Amino acid sequence: MQHPPTKSAITIVVDRLHTGLLGAYGNVWVDTPAMNSLAAEAVIFDRHYAASLKLPAILRSHWGLDGCSIENLSRRGVNTILFTDSQDVVQSRDAEKFTTRHFFDSPTVTDVASQPKETQTFRFFTELIAIAEKAANSPYYIWCYFESLGKCWDFPLPHRSRYRDEGDPEPYSGIEVPFFDYRNLDELLVDPDERQSVLATYAAGITLFDEVITGVTDFVANGDSGGETLLTLTASRGFPLGEHGVIGIQQSDEQLYGESIHLPLMIRYPDKFAQTVRIRSLTEPNDLRKTIERWFEISGDVSLFELANETQESLHEHIIIKSGSETAVITSSWFLRSLNENKQELYVKPDDRWEVNNVTTRCSEVVQELTALCR
Repeated sequence: MQHPPTKSAITIVVDRLHTGLLGAYGNVWVDTPAMNSLAAEAVIFDRHYAASLKLPAILRSHWGLDGCSIENLSRRGVNTILFTDSQDVVQSRDAEKFTTRHFFDSPTVTDVASQPKETQTFRFFTELIAIAEKAANSPYYIWCYFESLGKCWDFPLPHRSRYRDEGDPEPYSGIEVPFFDYRNLDELLVDPDERQSVLATYAAGITLFDEVITGVTDFVANGDSGGETLLTLTASRGFPLGEHGVIGIQQSDEQLYGESIHLPLMIRYPDKFAQTVRIRSLTEPNDLRKTIERWFEISGDVSLFELANETQESLHEHIIIKSGSETAVITSSWFLRSLNENKQELYVKPDDRWEVNNVTTRCSEVVQELTALCR
């Protein structure tokens, strides 16, 4: 007996995923064939920015205030499922709004994995597929938050060596995520081999993630019991790789630059609606939340769908991100980073992708205009 099609959705949120290392966003040296294939069937959002670098605000942007979005889905008969390897996420106040919660509690990692199947990444996404298979006979929404890319580097050594050319330093061999702060050092004292070593290992983690995500895309395309499943791949935060004097994460002192707040976002509709369409207007996670609500027909709010079908040119004139003492203001043409009114940096967007050329002194009127938006 054939089951009638049911609408479902899977949102995969990867913490500490660097947009600049993905093929769909212009990278040519890290192998990401699975994500490239997903991008070829998806709507790609080029200028998607984090809501915050703080986890409570990140969750609020995806789940709604007090988890209202998840609660509304559950009330409409959608099986809402939270799956994560983050204690902070599963124990957060609004996690209880999900119908079911699954915590990926893996054994403590003490060494680099000898093969991909032994890694946290492989085990996590194998369990995700199993959860999706069990849920597939009725409408479901799986919100999956993968933290280990920024917490545990157990990637096999052959994966790391893949990105080591002749004459390059040995890839970073540890399982602890490294942290280096060069901001107060003279550039002549910074060892480029140190950055290259970490970069090779981080790239290995991206490639490993790409290998396992194939199982999820295959399930959605072929094994979802005839259902219609909206598949979203995005990130919650990026990962600094030395672009502005820092490699790794120190959450108490994280800088609001593109490597941390510019996020990937790909949405694959089951009928491949708007595939390969690239959206260059500003978007943020709250827009994705509205899109999920729209998909399940519990809200008629303007969402990313309108950008994809070209009935709306933009959703935001500007986006403001705050973290600690820092504020970032992003428009279609500018990126302003402010530590205070006496210390600001201005970059031309989208041309200056990774905030290299500070034009503050040449564009004082723009600085004043953007600063006023924060008051």
